[in-house]
Amino acid sequence: MKQILCKSLSLAIGVLAFVLSFSSTNALKAEKNNMLRNTYSDSYVGVGLRGGLAGLSATGSIDAKLQQGFVYGFDVNYVGELGRHYGFVVGLNFNFFSSGLDAGTVSSAYDGELPVSLGFGNTTDMRAHYIGTTTSVRESYTASFMEIPVLLSYSSDSWVINAGVKFAIPMSIKANYSCNETEVVLDRVLSTGTELVLGLPMDTYDGVDGSYTLFGSGGKMRSVSVMASLEFGYRLQFYQNSSLQFTLFGDCGLGTMQLNNAASDLMLTLNQAEVNYRGLLNAGDVTGLRYFKYGVRVQYNIGLGSSPRSGNPIRIL
Repeated sequence: MKQILCKSLSLAIGVLAFVLSFSSTNALKAEKNNMLRNTYSDSYVGVGLRGGLAGLSATGSIDAKLQQGFVYGFDVNYVGELGRHYGFVVGLNFNFFSSGLDAGTVSSAYDGELPVSLGFGNTTDMRAHYIGTTTSVRESYTASFMEIPVLLSYSSDSWVINAGVKFAIPMSIKANYSCNETEVVLDRVLSTGTELVLGLPMDTYDGVDGSYTLFGSGGKMRSVSVMASLEFGYRLQFYQNSSLQFTLFGDCGLGTMQLNNAASDLMLTLNQAEVNYRGLLNAGDVTGLRYFKYGVRVQYNIGLGSSPRSGNPIRIL
Protein backbone atom coordinates (compact mmCIF):
# COMPACT_ATOMS: atom_id res chain seq x y z
CA MET A 1 0.00 0.00 0.00
CA LYS A 2 2.80 2.34 0.89
CA GLN A 3 4.65 1.54 -2.35
CA ILE A 4 1.52 2.19 -4.43
CA LEU A 5 1.05 5.54 -2.65
CA CYS A 6 4.67 6.52 -3.32
CA LYS A 7 4.41 5.58 -6.99
CA SER A 8 1.15 7.53 -7.34
CA LEU A 9 2.72 10.56 -5.66
CA SER A 10 5.79 10.35 -7.89
CA LEU A 11 3.60 10.11 -11.00
CA ALA A 12 1.52 13.11 -9.89
CA ILE A 13 4.67 15.15 -9.24
CA GLY A 14 6.01 14.19 -12.70
CA VAL A 15 2.78 15.17 -14.44
CA LEU A 16 2.66 18.46 -12.51
CA ALA A 17 6.26 19.22 -13.45
CA PHE A 18 5.52 18.47 -17.12
CA VAL A 19 2.43 20.71 -17.09
CA LEU A 20 4.31 23.55 -15.43
CA SER A 21 7.21 23.20 -17.88
CA PHE A 22 4.83 23.10 -20.87
CA SER A 23 2.87 26.10 -19.59
CA SER A 24 6.06 28.06 -18.95
CA THR A 25 7.35 27.35 -22.47
CA ASN A 26 4.02 28.33 -24.05
CA ALA A 27 3.89 31.49 -21.95
CA LEU A 28 7.35 32.52 -23.14
CA LYS A 29 6.40 31.82 -26.74
CA ALA A 30 3.15 33.74 -26.37
CA GLU A 31 4.96 36.67 -24.79
CA LYS A 32 7.54 36.68 -27.58
CA ASN A 33 4.88 36.46 -30.30
CA ASN A 34 2.84 39.17 -28.61
CA MET A 35 5.92 41.39 -28.46
CA LEU A 36 6.59 40.80 -32.16
CA ARG A 37 2.96 41.41 -33.02
CA ASN A 38 3.03 44.71 -31.21
CA THR A 39 6.14 46.13 -32.83
CA TYR A 40 6.74 47.39 -36.35
CA SER A 41 9.39 49.20 -38.29
CA ASP A 42 10.04 52.92 -38.05
CA SER A 43 11.17 52.81 -41.70
CA TYR A 44 10.75 50.51 -44.64
CA VAL A 45 11.45 49.98 -48.32
CA GLY A 46 8.38 49.64 -50.52
CA VAL A 47 8.31 47.86 -53.88
CA GLY A 48 5.14 48.41 -55.88
CA LEU A 49 3.31 48.07 -59.19
CA ARG A 50 0.97 50.77 -60.51
CA GLY A 51 -1.65 51.10 -63.22
CA GLY A 52 -4.23 53.66 -64.27
CA LEU A 53 -5.09 56.44 -66.71
CA ALA A 54 -2.74 59.12 -68.02
CA GLY A 55 -2.30 61.75 -70.68
CA LEU A 56 -0.38 64.66 -72.16
CA SER A 57 -2.18 67.95 -72.73
CA ALA A 58 -0.70 70.60 -75.01
CA THR A 59 -0.38 74.27 -74.05
CA GLY A 60 -0.29 77.11 -76.53
CA SER A 61 -2.57 78.63 -79.15
CA ILE A 62 -3.48 75.37 -80.86
CA ASP A 63 -6.84 73.72 -80.13
CA ALA A 64 -6.06 70.04 -79.53
CA LYS A 65 -8.38 67.60 -77.79
CA LEU A 66 -6.91 65.09 -75.38
CA GLN A 67 -7.23 61.37 -76.05
CA GLN A 68 -6.79 59.78 -72.63
CA GLY A 69 -4.47 56.78 -72.42
CA PHE A 70 -3.12 54.28 -69.91
CA VAL A 71 -0.15 54.15 -67.53
CA TYR A 72 1.66 51.29 -65.83
CA GLY A 73 4.93 51.11 -63.96
CA PHE A 74 6.85 50.09 -60.87
CA ASP A 75 8.14 51.94 -57.82
CA VAL A 76 10.97 51.57 -55.32
CA ASN A 77 10.47 53.91 -52.35
CA TYR A 78 12.08 54.50 -48.98
CA VAL A 79 9.79 55.62 -46.14
CA GLY A 80 11.36 57.16 -43.04
CA GLU A 81 9.86 58.29 -39.73
CA LEU A 82 9.66 61.89 -38.54
CA GLY A 83 7.32 61.24 -35.59
CA ARG A 84 4.67 58.88 -34.27
CA HIS A 85 2.40 59.41 -37.27
CA TYR A 86 4.57 61.44 -39.62
CA GLY A 87 7.24 60.48 -42.10
CA PHE A 88 8.62 61.11 -45.57
CA VAL A 89 8.85 59.22 -48.87
CA VAL A 90 11.69 59.35 -51.42
CA GLY A 91 12.53 56.95 -54.20
CA LEU A 92 12.44 56.18 -57.91
CA ASN A 93 9.29 55.52 -59.94
CA PHE A 94 9.27 54.32 -63.54
CA ASN A 95 6.15 54.87 -65.66
CA PHE A 96 5.24 53.83 -69.19
CA PHE A 97 2.14 55.27 -70.80
CA SER A 98 0.23 55.84 -74.02
CA SER A 99 -1.89 58.88 -74.82
CA GLY A 100 -2.96 61.03 -77.76
CA LEU A 101 -4.09 64.41 -79.10
CA ASP A 102 -6.66 65.24 -81.78
CA ALA A 103 -6.00 68.50 -83.61
CA GLY A 104 -9.23 68.26 -85.60
CA THR A 105 -9.37 70.25 -88.85
CA VAL A 106 -6.08 71.91 -89.82
CA SER A 107 -5.63 74.62 -92.45
CA SER A 108 -2.46 75.31 -94.40
CA ALA A 109 -1.49 77.43 -97.41
CA TYR A 110 1.19 78.06 -100.00
CA ASP A 111 1.97 80.31 -102.96
CA GLY A 112 2.54 78.61 -106.30
CA GLU A 113 2.14 78.87 -110.05
CA LEU A 114 -1.20 78.74 -111.87
CA PRO A 115 -1.09 77.82 -115.57
CA VAL A 116 -3.44 80.14 -117.52
CA SER A 117 -4.46 79.70 -121.16
CA LEU A 118 -3.97 82.74 -123.40
CA GLY A 119 -5.69 81.12 -126.39
CA PHE A 120 -4.30 79.71 -129.63
CA GLY A 121 -2.35 77.12 -127.63
CA ASN A 122 -0.42 79.68 -125.61
CA THR A 123 -0.20 79.46 -121.78
CA THR A 124 1.47 81.42 -119.04
CA ASP A 125 2.09 80.90 -115.32
CA MET A 126 0.59 83.30 -112.83
CA ARG A 127 1.37 83.51 -109.14
CA ALA A 128 -1.51 82.23 -107.01
CA HIS A 129 -2.38 81.54 -103.38
CA TYR A 130 -3.66 78.06 -102.43
CA ILE A 131 -5.35 76.92 -99.23
CA GLY A 132 -5.42 73.32 -98.02
CA THR A 133 -7.84 71.85 -95.47
CA THR A 134 -6.97 68.60 -93.70
CA THR A 135 -10.15 67.28 -92.10
CA SER A 136 -8.49 65.33 -89.28
CA VAL A 137 -5.06 65.21 -87.67
CA ARG A 138 -4.45 62.77 -84.82
CA GLU A 139 -1.36 61.76 -82.91
CA SER A 140 -0.77 58.94 -80.44
CA TYR A 141 2.17 58.86 -78.03
CA THR A 142 4.18 56.23 -76.24
CA ALA A 143 6.39 57.54 -73.48
CA SER A 144 8.49 56.50 -70.52
CA PHE A 145 9.19 58.69 -67.50
CA MET A 146 11.39 58.38 -64.45
CA GLU A 147 10.05 60.16 -61.37
CA ILE A 148 11.67 61.15 -58.08
CA PRO A 149 9.02 61.54 -55.34
CA VAL A 150 9.59 63.85 -52.38
CA LEU A 151 6.50 63.40 -50.21
CA LEU A 152 5.42 63.94 -46.62
CA SER A 153 3.51 61.05 -45.08
CA TYR A 154 0.84 60.74 -42.40
CA SER A 155 -0.18 57.28 -41.20
CA SER A 156 -2.49 55.78 -38.62
CA ASP A 157 -2.54 52.11 -37.73
CA SER A 158 -3.87 51.20 -41.17
CA TRP A 159 -4.37 54.35 -43.28
CA VAL A 160 -1.67 56.31 -45.11
CA ILE A 161 -1.76 59.73 -46.81
CA ASN A 162 1.22 61.00 -48.83
CA ALA A 163 1.42 64.47 -50.38
CA GLY A 164 4.17 66.48 -52.02
CA VAL A 165 5.89 66.77 -55.38
CA LYS A 166 7.42 64.47 -57.95
CA PHE A 167 10.15 65.41 -60.40
CA ALA A 168 9.24 63.80 -63.74
CA ILE A 169 12.14 63.22 -66.14
CA PRO A 170 11.20 61.94 -69.62
CA MET A 171 13.31 59.09 -70.97
CA SER A 172 11.51 58.70 -74.31
CA ILE A 173 8.47 60.19 -76.07
CA LYS A 174 7.54 59.08 -79.57
CA ALA A 175 4.56 60.06 -81.68
CA ASN A 176 2.63 58.27 -84.42
CA TYR A 177 0.48 60.52 -86.59
CA SER A 178 -2.38 60.11 -89.03
CA CYS A 179 -3.68 62.84 -91.36
CA ASN A 180 -6.79 62.48 -93.50
CA GLU A 181 -7.12 63.73 -97.08
CA THR A 182 -6.26 67.37 -97.78
CA GLU A 183 -8.56 69.36 -100.07
CA VAL A 184 -6.75 72.17 -101.94
CA VAL A 185 -8.58 75.21 -103.32
CA LEU A 186 -7.35 78.18 -105.32
CA ASP A 187 -7.89 81.13 -103.01
CA ARG A 188 -6.76 83.97 -105.26
CA VAL A 189 -4.48 84.91 -108.12
CA LEU A 190 -1.73 87.27 -107.06
CA SER A 191 -1.70 89.26 -110.30
CA THR A 192 -2.90 92.83 -110.45
CA GLY A 193 -6.58 93.06 -111.23
CA THR A 194 -7.23 89.32 -110.89
CA GLU A 195 -8.87 87.87 -107.77
CA LEU A 196 -11.23 84.99 -107.08
CA VAL A 197 -14.11 85.74 -104.76
CA LEU A 198 -14.77 82.04 -103.95
CA GLY A 199 -12.31 79.19 -103.56
CA LEU A 200 -11.95 77.08 -106.66
CA PRO A 201 -11.31 73.35 -105.96
CA MET A 202 -7.98 72.35 -107.44
CA ASP A 203 -6.69 69.06 -106.05
CA THR A 204 -6.98 66.40 -103.34
CA TYR A 205 -3.90 65.01 -101.59
CA ASP A 206 -3.97 61.56 -100.03
CA GLY A 207 -3.70 61.17 -96.27
CA VAL A 208 -0.31 60.59 -94.68
CA ASP A 209 0.84 58.45 -91.76
CA GLY A 210 4.17 58.33 -89.97
CA SER A 211 6.07 58.87 -86.74
CA TYR A 212 8.61 61.20 -85.15
CA THR A 213 10.58 61.51 -81.93
CA LEU A 214 9.67 64.24 -79.47
CA PHE A 215 12.16 63.41 -76.73
CA GLY A 216 15.27 61.37 -77.40
CA SER A 217 17.37 61.34 -80.53
CA GLY A 218 16.20 64.29 -82.64
CA GLY A 219 13.70 65.52 -80.04
CA LYS A 220 13.21 69.16 -79.09
CA MET A 221 11.89 68.89 -75.56
CA ARG A 222 13.47 70.15 -72.37
CA SER A 223 13.63 67.69 -69.53
CA VAL A 224 12.37 68.02 -65.92
CA SER A 225 8.72 68.70 -65.00
CA VAL A 226 7.42 69.22 -61.42
CA MET A 227 4.18 67.44 -60.51
CA ALA A 228 1.86 67.79 -57.52
CA SER A 229 1.18 64.37 -56.01
CA LEU A 230 -1.46 63.00 -53.63
CA GLU A 231 -1.76 59.38 -52.45
CA PHE A 232 -4.26 57.69 -50.15
CA GLY A 233 -3.70 54.11 -49.06
CA TYR A 234 -4.70 51.26 -46.78
CA ARG A 235 -2.05 49.04 -45.19
CA LEU A 236 -2.35 45.40 -44.07
CA GLN A 237 0.35 44.70 -41.49
CA PHE A 238 1.96 41.24 -41.54
CA TYR A 239 4.33 39.27 -39.31
CA GLN A 240 7.88 40.61 -38.79
CA ASN A 241 7.26 44.19 -39.91
CA SER A 242 6.17 43.55 -43.48
CA SER A 243 2.94 44.93 -44.91
CA LEU A 244 0.87 45.08 -48.09
CA GLN A 245 -0.40 48.51 -49.12
CA PHE A 246 -3.18 49.47 -51.55
CA THR A 247 -2.97 53.08 -52.73
CA LEU A 248 -4.99 55.46 -54.89
CA PHE A 249 -2.70 58.05 -56.51
CA GLY A 250 -3.09 61.22 -58.55
CA ASP A 251 -0.28 63.29 -60.12
CA CYS A 252 -0.60 66.46 -62.18
CA GLY A 253 2.02 68.79 -63.64
CA LEU A 254 2.38 72.10 -61.79
CA GLY A 255 3.97 73.60 -64.87
CA THR A 256 4.58 72.54 -68.43
CA MET A 257 7.42 70.64 -70.03
CA GLN A 258 8.74 73.32 -72.36
CA LEU A 259 9.29 72.69 -76.08
CA ASN A 260 12.09 74.42 -78.00
CA ASN A 261 9.85 75.29 -80.95
CA ALA A 262 10.43 78.42 -83.01
CA ALA A 263 7.39 80.63 -83.53
CA SER A 264 7.59 80.05 -87.30
CA ASP A 265 7.56 76.23 -87.07
CA LEU A 266 4.52 74.86 -88.90
CA MET A 267 2.83 71.57 -88.12
CA LEU A 268 1.73 70.93 -91.70
CA THR A 269 2.88 72.51 -94.98
CA LEU A 270 1.81 72.14 -98.61
CA ASN A 271 3.39 72.61 -102.01
CA GLN A 272 2.22 71.83 -105.51
CA ALA A 273 3.18 68.16 -105.15
CA GLU A 274 2.62 66.92 -101.59
CA VAL A 275 1.69 67.38 -97.95
CA ASN A 276 4.57 67.69 -95.47
CA TYR A 277 3.76 66.87 -91.86
CA ARG A 278 6.29 67.87 -89.20
CA GLY A 279 4.30 66.97 -86.09
CA LEU A 280 1.75 68.57 -83.83
CA LEU A 281 4.23 68.92 -80.97
CA ASN A 282 6.90 70.37 -83.26
CA ALA A 283 4.63 73.29 -84.21
CA GLY A 284 5.27 76.83 -83.01
CA ASP A 285 1.66 77.03 -81.81
CA VAL A 286 2.46 74.43 -79.12
CA THR A 287 4.64 75.80 -76.33
CA GLY A 288 4.62 72.96 -73.80
CA LEU A 289 3.12 69.77 -72.44
CA ARG A 290 1.39 69.01 -69.17
CA TYR A 291 1.62 65.41 -67.92
CA PHE A 292 -0.91 63.83 -65.57
CA LYS A 293 -1.90 60.36 -64.34
CA TYR A 294 -4.08 58.69 -61.71
CA GLY A 295 -4.84 55.12 -60.71
CA VAL A 296 -4.05 52.35 -58.21
CA ARG A 297 -0.79 51.03 -56.78
CA VAL A 298 -0.14 47.77 -54.91
CA GLN A 299 3.01 47.91 -52.78
CA TYR A 300 4.83 45.44 -50.55
CA ASN A 301 6.66 47.08 -47.65
CA ILE A 302 9.76 45.52 -46.07
CA GLY A 303 10.53 46.82 -42.56
CA LEU A 304 14.09 47.90 -41.78
CA GLY A 305 13.80 47.73 -37.96
CA SER A 306 11.71 46.27 -35.13
CA SER A 307 11.71 48.92 -32.41
CA PRO A 308 8.24 49.76 -31.10
CA ARG A 309 7.09 53.33 -31.59
CA SER A 310 5.57 55.33 -28.81
CA GLY A 311 1.81 55.19 -28.49
CA ASN A 312 -0.42 52.33 -29.54
CA PRO A 313 1.32 49.90 -31.88
CA ILE A 314 -0.17 48.50 -35.04
CA ARG A 315 -2.13 45.31 -34.48
CA ILE A 316 -1.01 42.76 -37.01
CA LEU A 317 -3.79 40.98 -38.87
